[in-house]
Amino acid sequence: MSAPAELIERANRVSRALITTGDPTIVDELLARIALLKAENARLVKERDRCHERLEIDHHFVMVGENQLERREIPIDQRAAEPDGIEARDCTIALQDSRIASLEAEREALKEALAQIGVVCSDNAPETCRHDLALKLVADVAARALLPRQDRLSEGEG
Repeated sequence: MSAPAELIERANRVSRALITTGDPTIVDELLARIALLKAENARLVKERDRCHERLEIDHHFVMVGENQLERREIPIDQRAAEPDGIEARDCTIALQDSRIASLEAEREALKEALAQIGVVCSDNAPETCRHDLALKLVADVAARALLPRQDRLSEGEG
């Protein structure tokens, strides 16, 4: 039995004893139990508030004006509907995992392109290599590898 439930049960026993015996000293014990229950309740409310703050569901930020954020408290009865800090962290991790996978795929594609350049450049014999096509391939692959990230993103790559 939890501490508050145990205290409630004891308070109930005291009140039944008061009714049964008519002993007024039981009232003092009952008042002491009520005081303990109030103190325990205050402690639990404080702990709940600490946990809500840690989960970041006690407030959110809203945009005011063009570029200013304002903190707004969320009423206790609306907090369950708010995504908490753990959910936000999990979403961030999922986005990072997706981005890492995209970068790993890009790295593999660039390694393959580099291997192709190596093959083209290693076979420099005029009878087996068309230098004009080899140079075009090298230029295309090099341009892709050196193209600033922002330009690649604007071309629709992830």
